[in-house]
Amino acid sequence: MAHLRQSRSATPKPHHSWDSRNAKAAANARAAAKAKAKAKAKASARAEARAQAEAEARRNESADADDSSGGGGSGVDSGYTGPRCYAPGGTTWRPC
Repeated sequence: MAHLRQSRSATPKPHHSWDSRNAKAAANARAAAKAKAKAKAKASARAEARAQAEAEARRNESADADDSSGGGGSGVDSGYTGPRCYAPGGTTWRPC
């Protein structure tokens, strides 16, 4: 019988605290990975929104430059047709 007792004690018993610690560590690792992925997606979305805003700002600046009627000889047709001579009543005109 001594031999049986010896073999029983030689068999390692499961360490439930070790298993629960591993499970907790794995759960924490999954939660951390999920949070990291969420943060990365959020940062990517912010970068995309910033890039779109900058592109729209450049388009608006370009459109404002095309619409300006300031005389600077920029070579761009600003739509200015020269001085106007209005007929009596001020509703019709012809170039002077």
